[in-house]
Amino acid sequence: MEYNTTQKELVLPQYGRNIQRLVEFCKTIENREERNRFAEYIVYLMGSINSKNHGDQTHKLWYHFAMIANFDIDIDYPIDKPEPQELNIVPEKMPYPKNNISFRYYGRNIPEMIKKIVELPDGEEKNVLIRLTANHMKRLYVNWNRPQVNDEEIFNDMRKISNNKIIIPEDLKLMYVTPQKPKSGKKRSKKRYSKR
Repeated sequence: MEYNTTQKELVLPQYGRNIQRLVEFCKTIENREERNRFAEYIVYLMGSINSKNHGDQTHKLWYHFAMIANFDIDIDYPIDKPEPQELNIVPEKMPYPKNNISFRYYGRNIPEMIKKIVELPDGEEKNVLIRLTANHMKRLYVNWNRPQVNDEEIFNDMRKISNNKIIIPEDLKLMYVTPQKPKSGKKRSKKRYSKR
């Protein structure tokens, strides 16, 4: 009896041992046309095993086929021939924005919104946007910091962010905000088992 621990290690375990054996057998086929057809059939099987993937997976499947074959199989690839050095390509690091955020709990968008509000002419539209933005700031503040916040604190933050260019309407009252409970994954059972 053969145990998996005594067999050759799988290159890509998601395709299983049988696909690996088929690829190894494909290497031994002498007729090139027959080898090409057999390779296409193996890639078709690999696609049906990974059927949950959406879109065109042709390039990925042929690349995986080449990996399983240890890049040592002479066939006509329908894509550019995969090379082993492609495995060592490290993607470039994404630049991380270095903007300093004065009020982290408001994020980046609130200062941008306040800049746009400052540019608007005085009037009803500007007052509505001040009210909507202040209410949103209060919601963000409560969820980040603490359950209760004074409206005046939000107005002061709004003034600081705008460099005192926003004039808060005197009659402005912000809505009452309750902190959101964090969404948890699975609910844990509260059952306790007694030892017998």
